[in-house]
Amino acid sequence: MDDLRLAITERIKERTGLQLHQDRNVLVTLSKLGSSHEIVSYLLREADVAVNEGSHYGCYGEGYIRIV
Repeated sequence: MDDLRLAITERIKERTGLQLHQDRNVLVTLSKLGSSHEIVSYLLREADVAVNEGSHYGCYGEGYIRIV
């Protein structure tokens, strides 16, 4: 799973220019870019990466994505 998470994170970095901190967490905060829905749509469109909206995991998940 760690290899897959690393590959997804690298693809997001390469395709979007975003600088993501890679660690063992599966939640990544991108709240400065917009809502969870906007972030997920952007990543799917620009990086061909499908991730889950953090808001699906409760109100405190808004602004995060989950790489699964």
